[in-house]
Amino acid sequence: MKSAFIRVLGVAGLVLLARGAEGTPPASEDADISAQINAVLYLPEGPLPALPEPPAAARFLKEAEATNDTEKQMAAYRQAAALGSPLAQYKVAILQEVPDTKMLFDLSRKGYGQAVVRIYAYAALSYSTPLRQSAPYWLNIAARTADPHVSSIWDEILGVYRFESDFPAVAGRGLYFDDPFIFPSHVSGNNNISYLERKTVNTILPGWIIKNKSETLKNGMKFHILSMKNDYDQIVNMYFCVDGCPNISDDYTFLR
Repeated sequence: MKSAFIRVLGVAGLVLLARGAEGTPPASEDADISAQINAVLYLPEGPLPALPEPPAAARFLKEAEATNDTEKQMAAYRQAAALGSPLAQYKVAILQEVPDTKMLFDLSRKGYGQAVVRIYAYAALSYSTPLRQSAPYWLNIAARTADPHVSSIWDEILGVYRFESDFPAVAGRGLYFDDPFIFPSHVSGNNNISYLERKTVNTILPGWIIKNKSETLKNGMKFHILSMKNDYDQIVNMYFCVDGCPNISDDYTFLR
């Protein structure tokens, strides 16, 4: 299971960088970067809203996209960034010879998808075990952002896990009440459900512990919420629908 997790992180990280993540990742051994990767972000649960682009920045974004001149492009992005454009701030951060990690982390704290997934890539590709342990934390945030190009990475990684024989045959994404993990219809009984819940979270979050398990009713369905914690007090909540859920056939093994 551990080797599968590391393989997922490595492959996913390489895919992320190949998707147009310009610039060179900083050395993950840098103490300041390590501290920020292991930091706790205070973001709400569930889907994260898109950060608005200020109308005044549109002109400069258009100028940046219309030129192939690197200096003019960066100048336009800097002007848009100064006006509060999150896209321009991200571009300024990554298009420098050495990426501006402070800008990336500032954007990540606001839930900006491209920045969050970049931090995930740094952690996933790291040789440092502590940093790799934080990778699922950033992946969970990335999966909940409003950027579909970013959030779909979670679907790809779940797809990899679903080909592992020890991963429970569950549907859904496990991110919130509106898209929880759902077990096949033949699964019943608290012991069976608890076993499959633990197996699911231990596959996705190896080395993390269950800090708390709660139960709640919503829209006629019963949910279990497992709050997972790592060594740096980063929390990831995984949502499971356990009663009154949409019917899932016994052989349902892929995302809907």
